[in-house]
Amino acid sequence: MIKTELATMLLDVAHRPDLASKTDMFIRQTEQLINRELRAPEQIVWGATLTTSSRTGAGLPTYTLPTNFIAERVFWNPDTTKARPLESKNLGELRSINIAAPVTYYGLRGTVVEFRGNPADADVIEYDYFAEVPAVSATPGANIMLDTYEELYLAGGLFWLYRYTQDVDMAQAFLDSFGHARDTINALAMFKIGSQSVAPTYNFNVRGSF
Repeated sequence: MIKTELATMLLDVAHRPDLASKTDMFIRQTEQLINRELRAPEQIVWGATLTTSSRTGAGLPTYTLPTNFIAERVFWNPDTTKARPLESKNLGELRSINIAAPVTYYGLRGTVVEFRGNPADADVIEYDYFAEVPAVSATPGANIMLDTYEELYLAGGLFWLYRYTQDVDMAQAFLDSFGHARDTINALAMFKIGSQSVAPTYNFNVRGSF
């Protein structure tokens, strides 16, 4: 499916061809809603790395994350003899820890991650993260998320359409449909790869990792 096909579907389901000039807005708003609330397996970037070139300044324990970063899944200990994830702390807790301590903790502020202790210049910190969903494209075959989760985009688009027309009941109905699809998809990212057991990979209320 491509962007024009999604726009046509929104208008057809709503029986509102008169809103054709607004479909770009509805789709854009849906993409923003998805980026705020969705954490799907297809969003995970595996094996990203931070090196000294990613530091915000020479010798600082802070590193710049990619511009498409939404949320962390896990940061791994740079000490390869300790193959375990780092623990998340809020910045107040983090800055009470001696910077000379072993690298054990991290905290986030926007697209900057801060560590305690301070990684060495030679350290490579591997991590997995959830990336923003790409904007819906007009190129056939390019919209993996739309092709996989069509009902999510449809429900989101119709929510924004009915919100625009001030039909509160219909807007709520499609927001509920969006929420059901979102929760089902988010649950998929909670499973460990290669395991049937559920792992606390991401918690929308309390930051955690892996």
